Amino acid sequence: MTIVPSLGSFVAPYKPLNNITPFTYRDGATYLEVLEDLRFYVNNTLVAFVNTNFGMLGDAFETQVNLMIDNVESQLAAQSATVNDQLADETTFVNQSIADLTAYVDLAVETITNSSIEVAGTVVLALINNPTSDVRVALNGLYAAKSDVATLQTLVASGRLSQTALDNAYVAAAIITGAGRLSQASLDAAYLASTLASGSGRLSQSSLDAAYAAKTIETIVSTGRLSASSLPLSLSGTYAARPAANSVPVNSIYYCTNVPEMYVTNGTVWTVIGSGGNELASATIAAGPGFTFTSTALIDVTGLTVSFTVGERPIEIRFFADYSNSVANAVTDSFMILDGTQIGQAGLNPPYAGVTQSIYSNARKTGLTPGTTHTAKIQAAVSSGTGKFGSAFNASFMQVVTL
Repeated sequence: MTIVPSLGSFVAPYKPLNNITPFTYRDGATYLEVLEDLRFYVNNTLVAFVNTNFGMLGDAFETQVNLMIDNVESQLAAQSATVNDQLADETTFVNQSIADLTAYVDLAVETITNSSIEVAGTVVLALINNPTSDVRVALNGLYAAKSDVATLQTLVASGRLSQTALDNAYVAAAIITGAGRLSQASLDAAYLASTLASGSGRLSQSSLDAAYAAKTIETIVSTGRLSASSLPLSLSGTYAARPAANSVPVNSIYYCTNVPEMYVTNGTVWTVIGSGGNELASATIAAGPGFTFTSTALIDVTGLTVSFTVGERPIEIRFFADYSNSVANAVTDSFMILDGTQIGQAGLNPPYAGVTQSIYSNARKTGLTPGTTHTAKIQAAVSSGTGKFGSAFNASFMQVVTL
């Protein structure tokens, strides 16, 4: 985007026209001609400049925000679809395993009952405890990472599996970190899809809530259960506290609290976004008595000193005051000082004693180190007489803004 720099070439007369004399020539033009030139400049140059440049800035900002929103929504939709597909596959496998096991157990019980075969408890226990027996191998396959609460409850209710044995084996932390009877991955997938209930209380809903629901996005990302690269963050803090651009997800936003600026990362560098024009500091001398001085050497104008912290944008320092002097044609100089160095100057010499004239000056500054603090002030001196900043109607002020 290119800002059109030209604002035309309207030039005001050097001396004010104190009296309205429409057809009298002063400084090469009549008052009516000067007024017509000013009207033409405002309507045909200044208005077009403001509409063109500020409209472009607004459109560019809206476009970037919409692109960012579309990107986040598309990534979230893709992540959700992947999780749903994985959960559907696991559900189908578990249901089929439960159906096969139920049919197998029912057939075995019916066969034993019909044959009037009685199996001693000590024999069953020996088969279970023997790691190489077919019974032990079958049980290991049944209660690996593919079992669920409903199946366990059914087996316990039928009497084919001891409630006490289950409690001893699964209630403790070994349910996750022990022999792999229920894997962390399957627990995560089941809970995130809201399909795991508290059931008989062997795994409480409250403990799962404490482990998952109360966790922040940052915590879930840090455990590896959610990919950090797929979820941009919204961060804020001082400029000095801003993290490295490659340490946070792409398209993350950082708002700087001590410099009113916002940045976005592309994974390599931070880029300032949005428009300038934010006020960093200001100072005002109220209308009325104002500030009077007689010094012929530069002195600080009391009340017009400010300190501020800069970001990555250039800055502009602005100064305005109504000025008068007790002596006709006495020269007044005013300077804008930044960190002890002059960066701007404006001077007046009113032709009449006590006559008020307006003075305005501004200066642009680039190259300041982001995050550093600076001091700006106004200094002034007179060639003779008593100078005064301020009038009965207008306050004097200085302002520092971003560009």
